[in-house]
Amino acid sequence: MPNEIFTLPVRSDVSTAGKGPTQAPSAGAKPEAEGTKRPQSGKDVPVEKPEAVQPEDVSEALETLNQRMEAIGRNVRFRVDPDSGHTVISVIDRETDEVIRQIPAEEALERIRQQPSGVGLLLDVT
Repeated sequence: MPNEIFTLPVRSDVSTAGKGPTQAPSAGAKPEAEGTKRPQSGKDVPVEKPEAVQPEDVSEALETLNQRMEAIGRNVRFRVDPDSGHTVISVIDRETDEVIRQIPAEEALERIRQQPSGVGLLLDVT
């Protein structure tokens, strides 16, 4: 009988390393440490809206990043594509100053630029 399937019963009362039955904590479980309070819903947790990032701040950060890359001898440049707003990373050949690799590729940026905002983007990578 080599093709028979055997089923073994699973016991829920078996403990793991002496810590009692293995169970997921219930939704209303009390916190383990005294003096701590676990929120019951997102309403109990204060959420702050992050401040909007200004284009000037992004430009300044990219300029600083590019200077640091140059200082350590890396020919990597960072920029924001003005038409799509996406960050573009380019690897530059030291001798010819030509782009060796760009992320996202120029073809992908072109498709992004042609897409109306809020519409999904499908890329054929074959």
